[in-house]
Amino acid sequence: MGEEENHTTQRQRHLSPTGDSLLHRQPFLPDELVFEILSRLPVKTLLQYNHYSKTYQSLLKKLSSAWNTSIVFLNPSIEWKSKKSPTLDCYDDHKWITYDGFGYDHVHDKYKLLAVVANEFGGKLTQIHTFGENSWTTIPNFPFPVGSVSCSGSFVSGTLNWVDYLSGPLNWVDILSGPLNWVDNRCSSNRDVILSFDLSNETYKEVLLPEPDGVNVRSNRVLGVLSNCLCVCFDSNNTHWDFWLMKKYGVAESWTRLMMIPLDKILQCLQFRPSFIQPLFMSENSSVLLRTYTKFFLYNLNNGRLDCLPGSYVFDPHIYHESLVSPKF
Repeated sequence: MGEEENHTTQRQRHLSPTGDSLLHRQPFLPDELVFEILSRLPVKTLLQYNHYSKTYQSLLKKLSSAWNTSIVFLNPSIEWKSKKSPTLDCYDDHKWITYDGFGYDHVHDKYKLLAVVANEFGGKLTQIHTFGENSWTTIPNFPFPVGSVSCSGSFVSGTLNWVDYLSGPLNWVDILSGPLNWVDNRCSSNRDVILSFDLSNETYKEVLLPEPDGVNVRSNRVLGVLSNCLCVCFDSNNTHWDFWLMKKYGVAESWTRLMMIPLDKILQCLQFRPSFIQPLFMSENSSVLLRTYTKFFLYNLNNGRLDCLPGSYVFDPHIYHESLVSPKF
């Protein structure tokens, strides 16, 4: 009886649809189809089965109270963060980050962080860090954005983007305390442009902004990313807020007006006149999430309805997209 019970138990264990045996059973569907199904599932659903694989068993540890001089790569979806936290070169009480940008270099399959560091003497230095490497690389002659509302570059199509008014001659500033030369460079354009930095080849260029006829821009242009397209908005003629999408990145002719929101409607919704508006996200049902310095509000492209969301904030919000990315650093 003991031997028969042992065979029965082994047979039941082999046929059990749970545990490690499930992973070794012959799949009923082709691998390509299984992959397509899994790729369409929400990250939270996939995480329910992370105990089947050692890949997803590492949990997020509490961040160190020291985020002042270190850079951490974090994926909240799978509760993972990079073990290495590189410090920024030449960063101390007399220097600070003025502009930054984070994005994915699809050519080299690397994540990169760009930082513009300023000092108390007016000098600036641009450096880029590639996650997985132990050092920062200096970007020479980088034309620092001037007058941009947001210091964080908008990431789209492998590039980081800022609005900038670029004009004037080169201006070199030497730092007496060290061997580094800090450069303040301006391009030759005489109009508002987008400063575009390509993460793969680590070069920059100008991208033209839309110039609609009969429009007097009454505020700084503000960038955002909607549906993987670069978006810019501005106060138009002191009567509307104008929103444009660049349907094909880098092609000025692809700028298309997305919407115009009457200023009166904005004042009625927010109860104050915003100094700037930034587009954050556009849903599948054509609702656009916007923000000012302290408020969020929604605009419906279908019916023109504008709703101010309750509460206020004092932080710099970013849109987070769920993923299973856990690079090996």
